[in-house]
Amino acid sequence: KQLVSVEMKSSQVAIVRMNRPPVNALSKSLMSDLRHTIEELEKEKQVKGLVLTSSSKVFSAGLDLVELLNPTQEFVSSFWGELQDLWIKLYSTHLVTVAAVNGAAPAAGCMLALSCDYRMMATKNVIGMNETKFGLFAPPWFVELMADTVGRRKAENLLLQGTLLTTEEALACGMIDEIVERDRLVGAAQEHVEKTIKSTVRGAYDATKKSLRKRAIADLVKIKEDEKREYSEMFRSYEIQDKIAKYVESLKSK
Repeated sequence: KQLVSVEMKSSQVAIVRMNRPPVNALSKSLMSDLRHTIEELEKEKQVKGLVLTSSSKVFSAGLDLVELLNPTQEFVSSFWGELQDLWIKLYSTHLVTVAAVNGAAPAAGCMLALSCDYRMMATKNVIGMNETKFGLFAPPWFVELMADTVGRRKAENLLLQGTLLTTEEALACGMIDEIVERDRLVGAAQEHVEKTIKSTVRGAYDATKKSLRKRAIADLVKIKEDEKREYSEMFRSYEIQDKIAKYVESLKSK
């Protein structure tokens, strides 16, 4: 089964759905497929934008911790590198991107949404970076992404407490841009992409996006290999492995 599906609702806009039920946990394969999907869409001259959403009731529950139970150092390094590469591709793509957040988006799920140009979210959901609740800490580029979106002081409070916001709270602080009813969400996101394409000059839009985001991308590139080593050590530590093992065990009872 394909982990990522693409539907062309129009010649210019692709609907990209994460398709790894039940919660779209970001496995190495899902991250790789999502990155390659964006790369292939970028090659299509007629495609100008994409809507990122989910085929299930959860947008994305974040990293697949099951894959990180008792891993080798080489696997964690490769896994983390795939996460880094996915973020760089999504954040830097010349395509107009809208996140249609149709379900919960904690941790790396939140990162995916914040990396898009615009965010729409259905009601009765939560979003945020809750890593500290699990004994983890968000990498610098997660932190800067949150700070650039909601402001540094608000980001500090949210990240330190590991807070998940309701849809309404996320709108109030600027984490999302619109609340849309679930059954209209993808259609509204597509309309926003089409409206942006028509109302802006492509070259100017792309140049402005690059100018806004090049610092954050360059910052990650500088520390990319060191960060892979750091997170390889962290995920393989006894403390984190114990938490992951308990989490995986809890899944078996659901």
